[in-house]
Amino acid sequence: MRTLIIIVLIAISGSLFSQNIKDSIEIRRGLGNSFRYQGKILLPQKLREIVSINLEAARETKIARTNMVVATIFGVAGGALVGYPVGTALGGGKANWTLAAVGTFAVLVSIPFSVAYNSRTTKAVRIYNQGIRQTTQAKKLDFELGYTPDGIGVRMKF
Repeated sequence: MRTLIIIVLIAISGSLFSQNIKDSIEIRRGLGNSFRYQGKILLPQKLREIVSINLEAARETKIARTNMVVATIFGVAGGALVGYPVGTALGGGKANWTLAAVGTFAVLVSIPFSVAYNSRTTKAVRIYNQGIRQTTQAKKLDFELGYTPDGIGVRMKF
């Protein structure tokens, strides 16, 4: 009976992992990527906080943050420069279309920085998730049935 219980334990245990799949960050693709951790949407600050345990991922998020700041500056400035002449024209005034052209250029400049932000952030999440999987695989439990000084027994390695 004892032998049967040991064999059943070995059969059902297979590979036990110390970390759960929920510890990884899920990437959802869309117009801009969104990230979920344990079912909750992550804001950029929280994402940086979570991936900071992995130095390579933290470096990527730092570069991504710089890209986001530059994209925001150009995007907001460009939007204002486009919006002012359009608002003036809609209000019946004489619009300065040169200002709108400069604003359009600024918005176009912000696009590559926004794409770089999404790319770097996604890369950081992949690096973090890969690190979690490697840690999980490194902490694998292994059961062996074999001879011990007292007879037949189960040896657990981790």
